[in-house]
This record gives sequence, structure tokens and C-alpha cells, in this order.
Amino acid sequence: MLEAIRTVLRKLPNDVGLFAYGRCVFISIGLGSFGMTLPGRISSHLVDRRTRNMWLIILDERVPDDEVQGTIAHEIAHAWLKHDQISIDIPETCEVDAALLTKSWGFTGKGTDPDYCDRPYRQLHESNNVKS
Repeated sequence: MLEAIRTVLRKLPNDVGLFAYGRCVFISIGLGSFGMTLPGRISSHLVDRRTRNMWLIILDERVPDDEVQGTIAHEIAHAWLKHDQISIDIPETCEVDAALLTKSWGFTGKGTDPDYCDRPYRQLHESNNVKS
């Protein structure tokens, strides 16, 4: 996973790569979803322990090889766009926005597909609107 992260950082636009290098902390665990990005208030920089403007990117070690770079870039896109996944103020279009940005950076795979990325949110929204 470390080499995949390095590869993605090199492929990103320079300003985004510098942002990810300085503001994102990556961990890789078995999670059950490809990835997740959380705001810095629950993470800290490994060296200076700052939390402000830091992002914790959690990656699933089981991401297929052909999806790993797009997944990493998609999670970096969430951080770049300041998508706070634990806030009630997160935009409804967050997954679509991250997918489109990831695609604009030249990545491929499910992390760049707005329909694929938005499907869980649409399903949740539809199930919450079903009358019992």
C-alpha cells in the first residue's frame, strides 16, 4: 500500500500532492470499504502532533490492484475538498464531487465513477424516505 500511496502522490497535480504530503496521514487496515477520509480533529501529524488542517485517510488493504490508485486519489480528493465525513454539514454531492475531481486528475476506476460512488448515498436516502 505504501508504494501505491507514493505513486499517487507523484501523479497528483503539484499543489494537491504537496497538500496530501503535508496534510494527510494514511493508515491501511482491513475495513470492509475501500477507503474513508476523516477530519484532522481526530488525527494528528506524526512528527509535530498538530491536528489543525490534518486529514486521516483510512485505506482497506484488500482494495484490488486495479482500483487502489483511484481509491487513494478519491480519498485525497475528499480531503482537498474539505469533506468532513463526520459533520452534518457535508454536501450531499460529496461523493460525486470527489469522483469527478479524481477523474480530472487522470485516475481511473470506481473512485472516478460518480454513479458508483454516489450509489450508497442514494440508497440510504431512498430507504430513509420509504414510509413504513
